[in-house]
Amino acid sequence: METNCKATLRLFRDAVEHGVSRFVFVSSIGVNGNVTQGAPFTEQLQPNPVSDYAISKYEAEQQLVSAAKESAIELVIVRPALVYGKNAPGNIARLAKLTSALPLLPFGLVDNRKSFISLKNLVSLLVLCVSHPAAANQVFLAADTETISTKQLIDTLANVAGRKVIQVPVPVGLMRSVARLLGKGALASQLLDDLVVDNTKARERLGWKPEEDLQSTLE
Repeated sequence: METNCKATLRLFRDAVEHGVSRFVFVSSIGVNGNVTQGAPFTEQLQPNPVSDYAISKYEAEQQLVSAAKESAIELVIVRPALVYGKNAPGNIARLAKLTSALPLLPFGLVDNRKSFISLKNLVSLLVLCVSHPAAANQVFLAADTETISTKQLIDTLANVAGRKVIQVPVPVGLMRSVARLLGKGALASQLLDDLVVDNTKARERLGWKPEEDLQSTLE
């Protein structure tokens, strides 16, 4: 909260004081939630942050919106999906290490759908959000257009590393149960559940087009 919310609000107030005309806040898709069921996330859906990180980002969004109403500054909020690129941290880095270390992984039956966004695609959207007139006072969800399953992601990471990984067909329900017993239920959700993001608003309102596709960029 100190960094994601309080410091952000202080920076916003400094921006207003120094005559900045537009403030672009990079939030998180976690503000919408951590799982989609059937329909993808859109800007119209009610936020449902679950993790402490996402809650702090949503609190920052709300306070920025309130502060922006009392000033002449334009506010743009961008909620990106998981960002990937060279030396990407987080879950992609963990999966890359797993594919390099283990010849067998238990994701053979995982057929979920995940949205990601490449660093280059995110930057191109942020550039538009800085300057495009139609971006003012809007919220945009940021993601590549394609989705990928955890199984496909691991296969791709293994191919990049020049390794052969056998994906063992372990039942998804069994993996969830074991993860909960080990206190890793949140991690299991990240690996096994759907999280699909609809980027239509950014494409139609700003003319944004993701230049990189997920598969080739991962490779």
